[in-house]
Amino acid sequence: AAALGVSRGPVREALQRLIQEGLLRSEPNRGVFVQGLDEDDIRDVYFARTIIERAAAARLLERKDDAAIAELERCFQEMHRAARKRDVAAVARWDLEFHKALTVAAHSKRLTRLFETLLTETRIALTSGGRELQLDTALIEEHRAILDALHAGDRRRALLLVEKHMESGV
Repeated sequence: AAALGVSRGPVREALQRLIQEGLLRSEPNRGVFVQGLDEDDIRDVYFARTIIERAAAARLLERKDDAAIAELERCFQEMHRAARKRDVAAVARWDLEFHKALTVAAHSKRLTRLFETLLTETRIALTSGGRELQLDTALIEEHRAILDALHAGDRRRALLLVEKHMESGV
């Protein structure tokens, strides 16, 4: 609170909300800490993301939203550009932006809200365990395949590719 120049009340409320969302844990007489994720947690995050992103892709295909597909294309191009530069952090950032854009394209406030929490947990998973992110060109091309299926309006293929992509993410 002091560092941000705000009163302690809003900080306390924010911490409580993050605890409620499962992103932080409170330890009496010790403080508040970022919740770690084990392998089962990571699998569960991707399981929930699969459900959300399949629903988002299905809704996008129903809506035939060219602007949303253009935004996905932009995210993919940025991810591809970052990969060519071997900028792993930028690839990861644009990867997550692609998935966020897919979810936002569903035009469902609730779906987006659920996804935002899972997105935060995904970021925690990607940066936990002291592992350095690796550049995975196959994972990047999975985005291209999803995008191609969305462009073609191929519902069955798009949903299958989203599911396979989430499996790869785990």
